[in-house]
Amino acid sequence: MALKIDLEKVYDKLERNFIRDMLIRVNLSMDIIDVITSCVSTVSTSILFNGEALDPIFASRGIRQGDPISPYLFILCMDYLGQLIEEKCSGKLWQPVKASQSGLAFSHLFFAEDLILFAKADRVNCVAIRDVLDIFCSIYVQTVSEDKSREYFSPNVDRDARESLCDILGFASMPYLGKYLGFLLKQPGSSSHDYNFILDKVKQKLFGWKANLLSLASCRVLIQSSLATIPSYIMQCFYLLGRVLDGLDRVNRNFLWGSTESAKKIHWLGWEKDWEKLTFELPDEVKGLICAIPISTLGGGSEKLAWAGSSNGSFDVKSAYGMAMESSNDISFSASWIWKADLLPKVRLFLWLCAYNSISVKVCLGKRGVVQDEVCPVCCNGVETILHALKDCSHLNCVWNQLGVTASNYDFWHVNLLDWLSLNVRTNDKLHVMGTPWKIMFAFAL
Repeated sequence: MALKIDLEKVYDKLERNFIRDMLIRVNLSMDIIDVITSCVSTVSTSILFNGEALDPIFASRGIRQGDPISPYLFILCMDYLGQLIEEKCSGKLWQPVKASQSGLAFSHLFFAEDLILFAKADRVNCVAIRDVLDIFCSIYVQTVSEDKSREYFSPNVDRDARESLCDILGFASMPYLGKYLGFLLKQPGSSSHDYNFILDKVKQKLFGWKANLLSLASCRVLIQSSLATIPSYIMQCFYLLGRVLDGLDRVNRNFLWGSTESAKKIHWLGWEKDWEKLTFELPDEVKGLICAIPISTLGGGSEKLAWAGSSNGSFDVKSAYGMAMESSNDISFSASWIWKADLLPKVRLFLWLCAYNSISVKVCLGKRGVVQDEVCPVCCNGVETILHALKDCSHLNCVWNQLGVTASNYDFWHVNLLDWLSLNVRTNDKLHVMGTPWKIMFAFAL
């Protein structure tokens, strides 16, 4: 059987005399003990009322959470409970359990105040567990929450035995133990809905952020630094189901592009953008080479499909992605230099969206069926492409001319979008007047 023990207000109920006794128990010098107890006992708390601090309040027990020394003192005190358990195990009154016949026996698992006890499901072990908890609580002046503590039995224990053992311990029998250190203690019969707490945790964190006040680059940084770390902690021990992973992707996408349940917005780029480069239609010359391979008459084995991109003949995403980059002429795969550019994150993200034709100009909106008229609303002369909105519009010529770009700069005015961005961002030239690097001024102008 396994017991998950919940102690009520463990930090707040830690007696000062008990802390001193535990420090003496580990044979610390009296000078060090006096310094530690002085640090713990002289803590005061003040309440601000109308901007003024009231008289300080001195607590008679407990340790303050957030104090660097508090975790060490707490672990030292909880170690006494482990010593009581070891004494019962040495006296053959507490029989630990084993994961296998030749495995190591274990009786308890402690992490700060999170406690799980393991023992054989019989009357002798339950009495020993009850005695250990009563002794510890009487010295510690602690209370075990019987409502929150849980007891889990092996399926081999019959119902009558469970009820009698629960009466001794005072805990209710549960079909599962819940969570430990944030991990779900999975039991047979668990469903995929048990992992919904991950989605709820991500949504709860997003609820406190005002996405409409953040730039696209800021949303991207928040997703990478905060949201992506929530499921990665759980994935250290469990494989998340596809339904949960799809839900996390959906939440991240909606936050990045600003979509809500009441207002949907355009998702300019999909997560599967790179997969569009993979084609399974073989060129004619490759088909000819395959047909020209002579059939061996020596081998007696049957034919099988093999992936030429890897040494073992098995398909993997890395080799497929490499083959797609080598065979594709699409400009989107030659825009990796954008993320290495020495620019602000929001500028790099804007350049990346430009490379993928994912800016809300009329041509891009027209491809998605949002608008029908693709004429530039500013100059009313030509369609509004990304290049037109950034440099070709007649109202923008004066801006570039003031920055030193003249009509004689052929490469500036007569190249495609990605080459135009690459030439101006990756150059090391400087402005003749101010001496500012052109790539910095170019990014500022965009």
